[in-house]
Amino acid sequence: MIYIAVKDGKTQRGCGEGGDYTVEGNQVTFIHYYITCTPAQAITGLKEQTLEAKKWDKDLVEPSAFAVQEDHTTLFMPSGNRLTRTRASH
Repeated sequence: MIYIAVKDGKTQRGCGEGGDYTVEGNQVTFIHYYITCTPAQAITGLKEQTLEAKKWDKDLVEPSAFAVQEDHTTLFMPSGNRLTRTRASH
């Protein structure tokens, strides 16, 4: 998965994550085997981000709740961030 934060039409930062996941009820647990992020200054709602590339360790497991409503799925990350996806086709 790739995350790109955009503010006022300009890219502010990006991260990429790769790995597996498990689902139980409304809980999805991401197991991150690889994470890479660009360096970026803090912006509203996001702290400063350092340049990093990590391989899996026990701290790269992220249990998150999710909710599905009509064509939208929202992930509720432990950090407090939310990621909402809309189905593109039926």
